[in-house]
Amino acid sequence: MRPVVGLMAKKIGMSRVMDNYGDVVAVTLLSVEKQQVTKLISQDKHGYTGYQVGYFEKAEKNLNRPDVFRLRKSGLDTLLARFCEFRTDKLRPNNKKNGQEESQNSLTVGQLLSASDLDGVTHLDVSGLTKGRGFQGSTKRWNSKIAPMSHGSRYHRRTGSLGNCTTPGRVMPGKKMPGQYGYTRKTLKSLAVFVIDKEKNLIAVKGALPGNRGSTLEVRVAGCCL
Repeated sequence: MRPVVGLMAKKIGMSRVMDNYGDVVAVTLLSVEKQQVTKLISQDKHGYTGYQVGYFEKAEKNLNRPDVFRLRKSGLDTLLARFCEFRTDKLRPNNKKNGQEESQNSLTVGQLLSASDLDGVTHLDVSGLTKGRGFQGSTKRWNSKIAPMSHGSRYHRRTGSLGNCTTPGRVMPGKKMPGQYGYTRKTLKSLAVFVIDKEKNLIAVKGALPGNRGSTLEVRVAGCCL
């Protein structure tokens, strides 16, 4: 099993490529920004295995003290402000036993991650926050049917009847009503990978991905342990 099962990437925008059949396919371009392994998670100490990735470098004055001390204690010179964990079943720290190092496929604290770590991957799971659209009516939020838009309707895009009589005499929880729309976590699974550019640290994934241009997404190898 590959040691790197996920990393963070910035959404650049959409483009199009041509597949092997000559069809034009819409893809989303992801840029793998500078990021490091900041922590190795072990079964004995934490109850599961994985690793933590740190990204978004900041000045020390703009970071909280616990993160600064933790990064210094790990021997990292780079000060990072955001972190994300990726779980895996067979990740082993690159420690020395009996004078010999363990498998070279293991990760080490401070190791830089790039698009080349996903070389050979054909499908990815991508998670991120969708675009926030603020307070919206039920028509846009839930795609409900609208009333006639003619002059005599006087109904148009209203929510409609909420349903209950004297018993139970209240609106049941979960009713599809106006409210906050968007800015929710969404995961798209098994997206085909068209291009992995090792030199420019770019990944081209089939289809549209959640979030605005410039937003950060979690990219995982499809089928890995979340």
